[in-house]
This record gives sequence, structure tokens and C-alpha cells, in this order.
Amino acid sequence: MVNNTKEIAHFIELWQERIAEENLPWEQLALSAFQFQAQNVPIYKEWLRLLNCNPSQVTAVSQIPFLPIELFKNHTVLVNDLIPETVFFSSGTTGMALSNHYVYRKDYYLYNCVRIFENWQGSLTNCVFFALLPHYLERSNSSLVAMVKHFMEESGNGEHFYLNDLESLQTNINEAPSTGKKIVLFGVTFALLEYVKQGFSLPPNTIVIETGGMKGMGKELIRTELHEILKSGLGLEKIYSEYGMSELYSQCYTDGSEWFTESETMKVLLREPDNPFEVNRKAGKGALNVIDLANIHSCCFIATADQGKHNGHISFTVEGRLDNTDIRGCNLLSLNL
Repeated sequence: MVNNTKEIAHFIELWQERIAEENLPWEQLALSAFQFQAQNVPIYKEWLRLLNCNPSQVTAVSQIPFLPIELFKNHTVLVNDLIPETVFFSSGTTGMALSNHYVYRKDYYLYNCVRIFENWQGSLTNCVFFALLPHYLERSNSSLVAMVKHFMEESGNGEHFYLNDLESLQTNINEAPSTGKKIVLFGVTFALLEYVKQGFSLPPNTIVIETGGMKGMGKELIRTELHEILKSGLGLEKIYSEYGMSELYSQCYTDGSEWFTESETMKVLLREPDNPFEVNRKAGKGALNVIDLANIHSCCFIATADQGKHNGHISFTVEGRLDNTDIRGCNLLSLNL
């Protein structure tokens, strides 16, 4: 039993090493994380109490209750007695209540981001990073901006953030092929569409990673439609996507299609909107539950507001947000916590 601040800090430090190991026993780690957080995360402990869940009787991942992501908006989701180093805020749109993710160690988050990205695209030093993220840059403490800034620093190839100066981005990104390195552009959806609208294109083989969402700047598009517009306008064969959020330490990336590949520390399960206790990894469509093993300091088991499909193996899609008509049953309990 981990039951004091010093033991908790040591447990979390060792945990980061455990999840970095190859061939990690994923289900056993998930159950270990559950038992730890069921005792040491006050809001999660209270959620389990309201559900009449006895942690000692949970022996399979399929039995683990997931915390509604809405609780990050008005509660501190953090292991008891930890002092957070910073807080990440969700992007949201104007007027929305923002999620607050209290981050115990920012370096743990950044380390995990690097490991996931490099397993997908190789060493950061072989990349030149550009970022067209006006909405995120204009808000404080964005986890996405922190990640991309760290990638730029670690690559050693300069810092290239852009708000609205699209001509400078075009000029600088056109010079990047001379470095012989991969060109990687992270862009928020509405800014990439504006880039296309103004007639700019990109060097061949540029890796464009759209981060999703119009952020209130226009009509939301389905991902396949968006990618066709961007591919045609930018002169590229593929557009990639990143799935991440301020409440998570882990991310997933696509292979150029609509399908995200689960990363080493992040798995996705489907839940039935009408019965949130019915959770599985079978092929089908439903609301998305995320297990993020890197989120040991807050909560590894999050019921998101997203919906999509799962192929029953390691790939999933994201097909928009649930609306109020999709929220049923125990999801509403979160309103009373």
C-alpha cells in the first residue's frame, strides 16, 4: 500500500520507468494503476464510492470505471498531497468552461511525448518543426504548445511558431528542404484551411499534422473531407492527425488515413452511450474511453466526450463529440460531484 507523500512520489518516479520498458504487461499495469489511483486520487475515489465500486473486487480492465472528462473542469484531479508543477488548460472555444489538468512533473509529460513521436517518425534531430497554432498560442498553458516547443528545442533546428503571418511561414518552410531533414508542420484546422485559401502550398513530403477542430472559426468538417481539401490545396499525398488533449499525457497519430494508431501508453475502448458500464475493445462504434498509463499522477481512466470507431485491434477513429442527447445514465452523476 502506497500511503504517504514520499512513497507516492517514489511510486510515480518508478512508474515512468516501468511504462518505458518494452513488452510491458499492459493489462497488469492498468490494474496496478487503478488500485493506486482508487486509493490516492480523491475525486476518483469519490466517483468509485458513488458507483458502489469496491476496488478490491476489480480484477480485469473491463471492470474499471472511467472518470467523466467533465470533472476536470471543476475539480482537481490529482493524487493526494502532490504539489503540481504547472496546470494545462484545454483549448475550448470562447465562453466554454476549460478543463484544468494539474501536472505534477512537466518533464514526465514531455518525455512521454518525445517517446511516442520518435517511435512514429524517428529522431527529433532529423526534423525541422513548424507550428501554425494561433488559437493555442493565444491561450496560456497549452499542452500542445508545450509539446511542440519542446520538440523544436530538442531538434536543435530552430523555433518556428506562427500566428497570422502566413507569408513568413511560406518563405521559411520553402527554405527547409535545403537542410535535408523532415519538414513537420503542426497546424490547427482553421489556420490550415486559411493557408490553403490564400493559395499557399508546401514542399513535397512535408508532414502536416492537423490537430483538429475549428475552435469556433467556422463549420466543423469530417476528417476525410478536411484531408481531401488540405491534400488538394497544399499539393500533398497525405495529411496526418494527432489525437491528444490537455487531460492526457499521451498522444496518438494517424498513418495518413482516418485511423489513429494506439501508442505504447494509450489504449482506447468503446462504451455504449446508453450504458456507460458496457465497455469493450471489439470492432464497432461508440463513445471513446481512454486508458493513458502515463497519467499516473491524475487519472489513467477517462470517459471522453468523443465518439468514433474501433477496429478491435490497435486502431480507432474520432468522429466528433457526443451531444447532450447521447449522455445517459451514470454520466449524469458527474453533475452532482
